[in-house]
Amino acid sequence: MDFNSITTPAELIEQNNTPERPEMTDDGERCIKLLDDVLSEGPKVGLCMTKIIIEKLITMHQVNVDDREGKEEIIAWQTDLTKLQMVSDLLDDVEL
Repeated sequence: MDFNSITTPAELIEQNNTPERPEMTDDGERCIKLLDDVLSEGPKVGLCMTKIIIEKLITMHQVNVDDREGKEEIIAWQTDLTKLQMVSDLLDDVEL
């Protein structure tokens, strides 16, 4: 929030009620555009697509855990794999 641009209490309230969007990279903007069609289909389709993406990431991480030789690399891939598995479990509990 840029306090220098706020001159009235009403502007402060408006700023507080307007969610800030973090700066996006070009890749981030591209992803948003790709997701627009998915999101326009509704929350069930969005949740389904999210689950598919997470499952694909889980598979990729499992392969990398098995293929790595360095202990630190394996730990890094395994740590992320565990986080992704937890996300998958959480998404399974979402009811729409």
